[in-house]
Amino acid sequence: MALDERTKKQMEAYKKRTQMMLGVVSKIAKARTLDELRSGVTAFIEFSDANPKLKSQLCDHLVEIIIEASKPYISPLPSQNKNIVFVPPDAAPVVMIPNYVPIVDSEDMMYDGSSRLLAKISEFSDPMEDAATEEEMNAVLDSAQTKFKVIDIVAPSKPLMILSFDNTHAIHNCECGVSDPSVRQSVILVYHPRDVSGCDRVFIFAHEIGHALHFALTGNIDVVPDRFDAFNEALGINFQTIRQKQEAFADVAAFAMLNNSGLKKHLPHQFSDTMLGLYDRYIGYVTGNHMKP
Repeated sequence: MALDERTKKQMEAYKKRTQMMLGVVSKIAKARTLDELRSGVTAFIEFSDANPKLKSQLCDHLVEIIIEASKPYISPLPSQNKNIVFVPPDAAPVVMIPNYVPIVDSEDMMYDGSSRLLAKISEFSDPMEDAATEEEMNAVLDSAQTKFKVIDIVAPSKPLMILSFDNTHAIHNCECGVSDPSVRQSVILVYHPRDVSGCDRVFIFAHEIGHALHFALTGNIDVVPDRFDAFNEALGINFQTIRQKQEAFADVAAFAMLNNSGLKKHLPHQFSDTMLGLYDRYIGYVTGNHMKP
């Protein structure tokens, strides 16, 4: 039986909307820069607003492309260090999506996450200072693992994800986040720093590894690692806020990880061997590699 004209038009309109939907998802999947990702996510939100009945299908397709794009990076790859995955700048934009857009059945949650991702992307600009290289990051990770088994602690079941971006962030030189709290999987977002006059790019990266270690040890960044308050009191330091303690722990961890002949040049200040030894001793204690400080 021949279709009437109204039905034909409805089918053609549906086909057109479906093609547009697939085009929106493809735009996100092909994003190799944050500008391209911004354009794709904007199209995703606009299409969702204009076609609420297709929002569920759109989200299903988005989940598929995120999983497909992330496949090469969600399992440990051969690396100089154990359980570490480096994500290059041309893949980082898409791989970062799950940190903001939850991969769930609820299209409303995915829509809200897309809005948060778009807001995050708006915080970036063209690169300023040079970012840490993979070779430099590997040197820090090698020292951290050799001295304190940090990688074993930070990435016991899922790899530490290190995403590099060809952009500078409005606030942060580098960030540490959590991709999967249930297994304490940490993600380091490496940017081109805004300013390296106070400390260099290698120290900035080591500091973020310190945050990842903090979370791995406590499961809650607002919980102070064992005996850290006592350690600071012994040095005559009294931090007033948890935020100060978080940053101080990350610094102490970075000082200890960089305290070897090849990496000392990256320390932001000149420290006596005695002070560096104290930092080593405390991080050794809290990671289970030395006696109580």
